[in-house]
Amino acid sequence: MKDLYPFICEAIRKGQVLAPFLFVWPNQELVNAKIRELTGWLLSEHDIDTNSLFMLSDDTQAIKIQEMREFISKSNEKPRFAFQVFFIENIGRMTTQSANAALKFFEEPGVGNIIFLSNASEAWVLPTVLSRVQTIRVDGGSSDDYDGQYDDMVEQYFSGWDIGLISFLYSFKWETGDYKNILRSIIAYIQRTGNHALILEELEKDIQGLHSNNLSGKYVVDKYLLV
Repeated sequence: MKDLYPFICEAIRKGQVLAPFLFVWPNQELVNAKIRELTGWLLSEHDIDTNSLFMLSDDTQAIKIQEMREFISKSNEKPRFAFQVFFIENIGRMTTQSANAALKFFEEPGVGNIIFLSNASEAWVLPTVLSRVQTIRVDGGSSDDYDGQYDDMVEQYFSGWDIGLISFLYSFKWETGDYKNILRSIIAYIQRTGNHALILEELEKDIQGLHSNNLSGKYVVDKYLLV
């Protein structure tokens, strides 16, 4: 969160449009508290009062289309200050209809509208929403970060030493970022060994497909591991 703060401040200073931020982490209470803290820093830094903060708080009820339309309508008003913040807690509560009503707002927030979203997982967010936001994991960065954590398992799997990767793959509920990291570990293995070099181009295309939410992460990874 602290790393994100100067980035947002710089964008505000330059008058740039920011794509919505989706913060994901299983502990929703923690996620929402951290977003409120970040919002507080931003408002305080720019001497903006809390009347410029609009929220759809998590009341455990589904967000209906009319509620979403009323919430979004506030973005059509010119901000009283340099910016205003729109925060929706637990967007997994959105119905398909209310999510569709928000798509244009998410795609074109407009200058001065900062959108914060939270959810326990990417898995419960519609692909049409995911394609319009930048996903941040509260435990440490973007879901697109490659950290090499699957490199050893991938190498053992392709070297025929161990099939533990398959069991591991089906033991947890995976995020899109995890599937991308497995694919990048496969690429790293190919680049180190030269084995299966003919599939490199296809791997890169599939990662791009995951990034644009045109492909299922499980389907893509299965394609390379279950052959």
